[in-house]
Amino acid sequence: MAILELIEKRQRSPRRRLGYFYVSDVMARYYWEELLPIMASVVPVEVEFRFDLNAFEYLAHSHLFEEVEEYLVAPCYDCILTKVQHTDDSGETTFSTTFEFKRSSYQRQTPR
Repeated sequence: MAILELIEKRQRSPRRRLGYFYVSDVMARYYWEELLPIMASVVPVEVEFRFDLNAFEYLAHSHLFEEVEEYLVAPCYDCILTKVQHTDDSGETTFSTTFEFKRSSYQRQTPR
């Protein structure tokens, strides 16, 4: 009986929320602080440096990605960073960074 319950639970639970996204070499080297909230929201499954794109290619799980049916290729996402400058009444300036994933029209191609 326990095995049937596990199978039913797995069928009801969100699964295969996989997606590909890219982080450029420049972002990883010089703007790594902006990448921290992004990396906190994903669980990397596979990471590869793509020399043809000069970027890291991530395949990751995230609750922010759409669910992918089994036997289908995970879609690509664009990660959009927005940095906003805030100035308070005393003239002190602070910055806040937000991000979002949007489904990309880019089709992943394996390097040759």
